[in-house]
Amino acid sequence: MEVVVSASAGMLEALLPKLAKMLTDEYKLHKGAKEGVQYIRDELESMEAALAKVAEVPPDLLDKQVKLWATKVRKMSYNIEDTIDSFMVLVDAAAGGQSGSGSSTTCCCVGAKSLLPRTYKARGDIAAEIERIKKEVEEVSKRRERYKVDSIVAAAPSASDPRLLALYEDEAKLVGIDHSREEIIKLLSMEGQGEGASEQKLRLVSIVGPGGMGKTTLANAVYQKLQGKFGCTAFVSVSLQPNMKNILSSILRQVTSKIKDDEEDNDKNKRVRRQESQKHYGNTETWSEKEIIDKIRHALEKRRYLILIDDIWDEKPWKIIKCVLAENKLGSKVIMTTRNVDVARSCCSSDKVDGIVHELQPLSDCDSEQLFYYKIFGNYGCPAELKVVSQKILEKCEGWPLGIIAIASLLANKPSQTKDQWCSVYNSISTGLENNHGVKDMRLILSLSYRDMPLQLRACLLYLSIFPEDQIIGRDDLIRRWIAEDLVRGRQDDNLYELGDKYFNELINRSMIQPTDVDAFGRAQASSETARESMAYLRLPRGCLM
Repeated sequence: MEVVVSASAGMLEALLPKLAKMLTDEYKLHKGAKEGVQYIRDELESMEAALAKVAEVPPDLLDKQVKLWATKVRKMSYNIEDTIDSFMVLVDAAAGGQSGSGSSTTCCCVGAKSLLPRTYKARGDIAAEIERIKKEVEEVSKRRERYKVDSIVAAAPSASDPRLLALYEDEAKLVGIDHSREEIIKLLSMEGQGEGASEQKLRLVSIVGPGGMGKTTLANAVYQKLQGKFGCTAFVSVSLQPNMKNILSSILRQVTSKIKDDEEDNDKNKRVRRQESQKHYGNTETWSEKEIIDKIRHALEKRRYLILIDDIWDEKPWKIIKCVLAENKLGSKVIMTTRNVDVARSCCSSDKVDGIVHELQPLSDCDSEQLFYYKIFGNYGCPAELKVVSQKILEKCEGWPLGIIAIASLLANKPSQTKDQWCSVYNSISTGLENNHGVKDMRLILSLSYRDMPLQLRACLLYLSIFPEDQIIGRDDLIRRWIAEDLVRGRQDDNLYELGDKYFNELINRSMIQPTDVDAFGRAQASSETARESMAYLRLPRGCLM
């Protein structure tokens, strides 16, 4: 359903400029027809705004009536566009013929003369059709009021974040984490620091990768191992729609509650004052963001600290969080996770930090197999008769931890572990028909990436559903297809191919598609559908988000 809502909003976005063009003198509509077109345009703009709100809500939280309304809007939009396109083609053809002159355009002029009576009739037909469309739009608008679409969207509760479970996973049960954890620790320059640590610049490592790749799990494993080496620590999750005051308050509570006694605090009265100050920090509801930031900076300015900032989606939250990071040259560290390469690079490019981007890689074949079998069979290993089909399933997952865990939980809950059962699951992986808790969590995590994109990018992503699964898609061919389908729209002075190329690169940077062939200039010549099965859960024909 989330896909239908986005498609409806995208359809209206493409339709509104055509309605605006219909109002120009070029199409010579009667006064009543012009007023009808203006009314339709105004109503559709209002519907587009409502659909944009609906598209931000997880599909499981939407009322069924809202879904039906969005479907009705989409179908109505298609019919309106077909009507307008037919009229515009006829009028434009006549106008194009009339603009010709000379013998070389005789045939064109003759054709234009034959079109003129049809254009007169078309203007009469379009006036009647606009009146019919106006009534249909009025009915759809009244239905929106009856179903109270806007209030339903505003009242929708937020779902619990399935990533929370990753923070409390038994470290002994984590698979393939040791090597990556040690690599991050080395990037943080924790090994062999010794005396020189006191002169080190603030170090930032940004872990980037698609949703479900294990960024939070890895960052938390590093955090748990290192936090004992720092004077104060904090772990905050930013998320897609952050409440920055709550995030700053959480940082303040954590860094003050874990401050170790300094040598100058041996005096009992000083320790008591510090403890009382920490108690006061617990209630920051009436504080301004500046007051909270100042208190954090005061707590950090003379201490070596470790802060983990999980799940940053754009640069704005980072710019605020960066204000609390005191530059004390004590070897303090910051770990950050994000799905967006551009965000990771921007955060690491700050003059304030010594930053490095770490792109998280899929699990190895060995680790994938170990994780998959452990989730299903524990320490007993996989029966021989299931080995072949299990390898096929793992090939589909391509080392993607979230996909492996979701499919493993699905298989573990089957009443019997037979080859036929496993083959059935293998054949249904890309259909989205399975519906256990693991698969639902996977959809929720992936849909966050989808909902973070602007409507035009969503439409371009959904277009990939016309290609067979696992097909390599040429960049130039794809961009030209987007332009032909009117999915790339810009201002009059925009180069559509360059704009489409920007969309293509944006989808790569958001980890929604994967580059498979990069030229000498770092440009992807082709892409494949994104990380493991994540694209399958965003495809329009697959139906899993409907």
